[in-house]
Amino acid sequence: MKIIPSLALFAALSLPAADFLATHRPSFWHGAEFPGATGTLSVAEGVLTLKYDFSKGGHYVAAHFPLPERPVARTLSLEASFDTSTELTLRVTDATGQAFQQRLSGAPGDWSRLELPVDGSWPGCWGGAGDHVLHQPIRQFEVLAENLTPDHMGGAAGELRVRNIAFSADAPARAEAGLPLSGVPFADLVRRATAARDALQRTVPALEAKGLGAKSRATLATLDHFLPWILEDVARGFTNRAEREARELASLGEKGARRAQDVLDGRAPDFPVPHFRTSKIDISHAQMVADRVWPDGRVDRGPVFLTGYGHFGTVQRNLHQLPPLGNHILQMEIGPNGAVREDGSVNTNHFRSFFDTAARAAAANVQVTLLLSPHYFPDWAFRKWPHLKDCAGGFFKQCVYAPEARAVEERYLRALIPLIRGNPALHSVCLSNEPETHVYAKCPVLRREWPKWLARRHGTVAAFNAKMKTDFPSFADVPMPENFRNNPRSPVLAEFARFNQEMFADWHRWMADLVHELAPELPVHAKIMINPCQWDGNATFYSVDPARFGALSQYNGNDAYCNYRPGAGWGWIHDWTLMEAGYDWQRSVADLPVFNTENHIQPDRSKGYLPGIHTYATLWQNAIHGQSATTLWCWERAYDSGKSDFNGLILERPEAFEAWAHAALDLSRLADVLAPIQNLPPSVLLFWSADAILRGETKAGAFHRAYRAANFLGQPLGVATPDMLASGRLDRPLDRARVILLPDVSAIPADVQAGLDRFVAKGGQVLPVDTARERELAVRLCDLSKGWSLPDLPVARECDSERTAWGVETRGFRKGGASYISICSHLRAPKKVRLESAGVDLITGLPVPAVLEVAPLRPLLVRLDAR
Repeated sequence: MKIIPSLALFAALSLPAADFLATHRPSFWHGAEFPGATGTLSVAEGVLTLKYDFSKGGHYVAAHFPLPERPVARTLSLEASFDTSTELTLRVTDATGQAFQQRLSGAPGDWSRLELPVDGSWPGCWGGAGDHVLHQPIRQFEVLAENLTPDHMGGAAGELRVRNIAFSADAPARAEAGLPLSGVPFADLVRRATAARDALQRTVPALEAKGLGAKSRATLATLDHFLPWILEDVARGFTNRAEREARELASLGEKGARRAQDVLDGRAPDFPVPHFRTSKIDISHAQMVADRVWPDGRVDRGPVFLTGYGHFGTVQRNLHQLPPLGNHILQMEIGPNGAVREDGSVNTNHFRSFFDTAARAAAANVQVTLLLSPHYFPDWAFRKWPHLKDCAGGFFKQCVYAPEARAVEERYLRALIPLIRGNPALHSVCLSNEPETHVYAKCPVLRREWPKWLARRHGTVAAFNAKMKTDFPSFADVPMPENFRNNPRSPVLAEFARFNQEMFADWHRWMADLVHELAPELPVHAKIMINPCQWDGNATFYSVDPARFGALSQYNGNDAYCNYRPGAGWGWIHDWTLMEAGYDWQRSVADLPVFNTENHIQPDRSKGYLPGIHTYATLWQNAIHGQSATTLWCWERAYDSGKSDFNGLILERPEAFEAWAHAALDLSRLADVLAPIQNLPPSVLLFWSADAILRGETKAGAFHRAYRAANFLGQPLGVATPDMLASGRLDRPLDRARVILLPDVSAIPADVQAGLDRFVAKGGQVLPVDTARERELAVRLCDLSKGWSLPDLPVARECDSERTAWGVETRGFRKGGASYISICSHLRAPKKVRLESAGVDLITGLPVPAVLEVAPLRPLLVRLDAR
């Protein structure tokens, strides 16, 4: 039984904004566990000012507020102002000493208001009870300024200001918009959801008889899945989760039942949806082309979107449940551990799970992408060759370069690949899981190859020293970093990262070549973490170059995330930048479909509300930026009180579950219209150089600020790297680019400058940009773009000017006299925009006026009236 304090008690324990800074004295902490940060703290005229200096490293500085009154709070609100060199992090400590932390990046500069739920949904959690459940009351509150480039010297200095801090007993205004009041009894919610299911069970067959009802079938499947799960939650004592699920289920079920009846009665539009049929898949630019079966039995061949789930036994057992949800792919894994024996023989029974799954999958029109999981390495090999543990990285516990390790992997692949080759359910193989390398100097192979690589690249040590401004007596004397932490930026560090990336990509190429020796037609890819590829101070940045991985793959494989940001009135509503920029980067270096085999739409273990619109918008925007296949993390439910990564995922979230299915169905139905958007050649390129970042000549944050500013021009974006420019190869899909932006770059190498000069000689423009003020940069780019001879594409504009709309992303094309435009707002509040004409939204079938209010995270695909 839940005991809910009275409202009077809540009110007594709230901390109003007007009194907080006047009655609470903060203390300063410089994050000494990560040495280097300095700063100061002051409070004056109702404003907390937290100054920070990360020029000598460090991770954060903090203002600590003990809360002796122990408030019971459901909402934290405040106003903050900071520049683009840091992020605001908030931390609360509950009654057990368990800390919950939420990092926020928003609109910098002016004062912005933030409102957050105080519950177990904050992604950071440690200490205390360790159960990821926030135990009231709150005993401590902290405000942190975090270093955007931790583990490196030369970070930023600045200040973060906060005012109007308040804890409230009331729920956040937008925390659960659209859901029934929490006071509705649980039994009533279950009855409402059950009644909605019964109504849909009557209506859906009638719709399907007309070739309609795909989304209604997915809603019915959501109800059928979750109603038993809710009762199991109650039986196991997970009552809070059951109540949230029941509220979501009652709401979406009633809405779905009304819509289905309206469609049946002719009051609402609906559309036939094709489904993937097991068939040969061809790759064409961003698309996969395969057989599609329509409700009337017609079969054609065209672009398909394969969405689905990973990654373990539960989804394999339940794969027949995927197609009604618009999902036609899963990822599973097999590794050499259990297959390769110490005597060199191979236990092929270890592969039986694949064949069992694949047989059922082919019959159900579900594809399987098989993760080869080289990190599942046999224990006997470590006992036999202890030196294999001398270096490791992420999931890899063995030195992947050691000949003994390669021999084990080769035995495994030579036994597996011929057996699975040609299986009709086999979509592709994924070479590795979240690959990265961590410990460098202990690896004997890297130590041996490093001087050889330097000699091949620079010729003589004298030439190397002149370029690096060093005085090493020989290449053998050039040190390697111990790991990716706390390395001063220098040209030598940039050289090492390039060497490490080449070595790691070459190992993956060895695997890919071996697979293709045995099965030339089998597509390969790797699950590189594309988000951390874009910021330094982590192992992925040092070890993964997307261009090198794209060159050895048939899909742009990745693992990426886009998290929803709860609260109101603060910056972006979700983490769109890294995912979209990463996809555009991969599509720039390899004209192949993006395949995200571990798609994260919220942090593991999160407990707060996840709106369906975030799930839908994330999958939609993935597709707009070139994703044609994805498996979501992950088809699992957990009952271990928050201990495993399976907690908080989509099988606990009916609204998100339904939205994933609805988005998958809409993508399948609209694939022919979306394909030209996916294939739009970038007209604006952004310069990205890992070398320049590690030399201290630019920062990753500058690239992302420029990307956001350019994103709202309504033009497709791409990435230009130093290797591309130096080689002169801005070929497809970059051959239509009109301008290259250089974000805060202080130095350009001669060979790169020569490439920029060639680009200008062919009629392009090169524009250095200052990214300190992102909104001002967006306005400047919009004004300058009028002289760039950009393609004539449909865009959304501000209602009071000819500038493109800030915060509302558009991508579109014109063909055969018609214009199409995808629209999605990343803002927290609705925004009015102006289109060139009225039209119709192909997602809903409803008319769209020329001036419309775009809601956050509700994509539209508009066919505009003829101009």
